[in-house]
Amino acid sequence: MTRRHISEDWKLKQNCFKDLNSPLLTLKPATPLGAEFPLKAVVALECQYFLLRDASSPSRRHSTSANYVCKLLFNSRRRNHLAEHCRYFGVMFSFVADPRTAKWPLMSSPFPTLAICLGYVYVVKFLGPRLMENRKPMELRKILVYYNLFQILFSMWLFLEIGMSGWLTGRYSLRCEPVDYSNHPVTIRMVHACWWYFFSKFTEFFDTIFFVLRKKNQHVSTLHVIHHGVMPMSVWFGVKFTPGGHSTFFGLLNTFVHIVMYTYYLLAGLGPQYQKYLWWKKHLTTLQMVQFIAVMVHSFQLLFIDCNYPHAFMWLIGMHSVLFFFLFSEFYKQTYQKKRKTCVAKTAVQKAVSTTDVLSDSHITVSTKSNGYSNSRAADYYINASTADLHLRSASSVKTTEAASDV
Repeated sequence: MTRRHISEDWKLKQNCFKDLNSPLLTLKPATPLGAEFPLKAVVALECQYFLLRDASSPSRRHSTSANYVCKLLFNSRRRNHLAEHCRYFGVMFSFVADPRTAKWPLMSSPFPTLAICLGYVYVVKFLGPRLMENRKPMELRKILVYYNLFQILFSMWLFLEIGMSGWLTGRYSLRCEPVDYSNHPVTIRMVHACWWYFFSKFTEFFDTIFFVLRKKNQHVSTLHVIHHGVMPMSVWFGVKFTPGGHSTFFGLLNTFVHIVMYTYYLLAGLGPQYQKYLWWKKHLTTLQMVQFIAVMVHSFQLLFIDCNYPHAFMWLIGMHSVLFFFLFSEFYKQTYQKKRKTCVAKTAVQKAVSTTDVLSDSHITVSTKSNGYSNSRAADYYINASTADLHLRSASSVKTTEAASDV
């Protein structure tokens, strides 16, 4: 038995399933990774179906090769379990993957997408900063304006495509929406929208690349890199196995958030004269966290209802949202709450130290302490945990003032 024969056999098997409405296509919404029908049982059913169909054929080559693959899948006595599992997952990708997207760009295998994501991480965390170390930051204002405008328009188009294919027309249910594997025009429109949403995750890599070229490495945080590096791989599995259905609600919300987010970036890149319109930066982070909460609730509700949607993808999207909710909430605390506490503490100290002005000499201004330090610098001492030196200087100044008054 040659590999060429096995390959030809699987091609023939797939074609006959398409023509004869095979059990694979009828059971697919519940199987690839659902709990109702174990994958091995489905593949076993497919093997038996193919053997019965081919039993009357003059050529025994196809049935023999099909029987060979079935034994590979279900013979637990084989010594080479690793090879068996590799073949098993290969068959899984062949059988369970959606045939509508099988030949689309980057859809044949997860490894090209994985390689691109790993390359992105290497470039923005290692190669890029090293190349820019001895170079001046690039001036990319015009490029950034056009880039952000493109992302706004692209996100608006994706939002409309995903919405008009189901969510905004009443065709999709918020409670439970199984994947439609038909070739209905509206369904195919959703499938295409899913692939373009997957493609959009690669265009967002330029967010980080522009940070590196402008030497704003402080913005290339772990949160930023993880968020952009993980998304393409996560969406790939959705487009490969379940393009459409319940999980596309995440894409609808995400594209809406990106419209708002890139609008903020566009205004920020237009110049200082637009800074007064950017007071809502904190609320943008809040909107992103609300997005993840909504996706969590929408995904995990399937644990409590009967819905013909693969639970593996429910867990994938739900846990993805949990992870990024906590990452964004930590970013929110570090960026806004800690900064606010620092400002409040500094203001309080400035007011407190200003009450000691009565101890100052007449030639010392109100904004300057008797120890020679301004109110703001005294507050800085307090905030920076350097109060000991400040107190010593104040005590010495008080003693000097008292001695002068005694004389």
